[in-house]
Amino acid sequence: MLRRVFYFLIFWAVILAAQVTSDTTIKIPAPPKPQIYHNISKFLPRNGFATLNCVVETADLRLKAVKIFLRCDNEQNFKEFPMYYARGTYCLDLIPEMLQGKRLYYFIIAEFNNNIAIAFPHDKPNDNPISVPLVATGKK
Repeated sequence: MLRRVFYFLIFWAVILAAQVTSDTTIKIPAPPKPQIYHNISKFLPRNGFATLNCVVETADLRLKAVKIFLRCDNEQNFKEFPMYYARGTYCLDLIPEMLQGKRLYYFIIAEFNNNIAIAFPHDKPNDNPISVPLVATGKK
């Protein structure tokens, strides 16, 4: 009798273990995606000097270029500028002639080989650029 109970328990243990392992799926993590990280300034000096910078996570893709498109509120079209690489970040130095008006609008594009590009901000950067107020600094 004890032997039958033992075999009965073994039988159900095997069945339950088979159900657990058959329902288990192996999840392979998605490959990392390229990303642009950028801290948006609360304001920039009107008619002054400033630097915009960002970090680009390439996710094992070959980076071709990082560009920034900017315009002030008194301009119609964005102007394209290449960003230079310095100490782990991509930078653009702004001069007083770039900081006219009341607001600066801009977005960043990173271009990779294989015709891949990412933007900051991500969604429709040309239509929804970053907007930063330009404030007088009191310096002349």
